Amino acid sequence: MNYQDMSDFEINKAVAIAIGYSPEMCEQGWEGSSKVGVEWENESGYPSRWFDYCNSWADTGPILEESGITIIMDHPSMPLATNNCVGWYSDEEKPLHHANENPRRAGLVVFLMMKGGE
Repeated sequence: MNYQDMSDFEINKAVAIAIGYSPEMCEQGWEGSSKVGVEWENESGYPSRWFDYCNSWADTGPILEESGITIIMDHPSMPLATNNCVGWYSDEEKPLHHANENPRRAGLVVFLMMKGGE
């Protein structure tokens, strides 16, 4: 899976599905938005609950913390996310990692890789 080609919305939707939201319920909050709606109001048709994992530390932080993902700010313009910092400095298990100018997105890509993506 090429995460570089995915939009923020596509990453957000993949994360929502990976943490257990129904794929049928994960839709774009409104046209052009990166937010993913996960619960919808029947009367209005608008999302009553949505997330913007790629752009909100409040949405992303708990996922990264629970998954043991670390953001390394070794180079300010290209933060790196990894699931195994020790692996960088030893011959232990090779870490999953992803770099992106958006540290939240980098962490989410590692999360998706941990869930089975390549």
